[in-house]
Amino acid sequence: MRAAQAGTFARTLQAALAKAAELEKSLSRAHAELIAREGNPALREFFRQLAEQDTAHQELLGPA
Repeated sequence: MRAAQAGTFARTLQAALAKAAELEKSLSRAHAELIAREGNPALREFFRQLAEQDTAHQELLGPA
């Protein structure tokens, strides 16, 4: 957030998309780890859905 506000997040659209794709990849890994650790079935389903959304976002953003 600070980088975006300071204007240092990315200087081009391509760079911004690459940064966003990196973020989605990181979120996807975090969600997958939470799915594996959490024993509550409802919470596992919630994080499974989040991981699917992360993957879809990453596909929309294109290759990182």
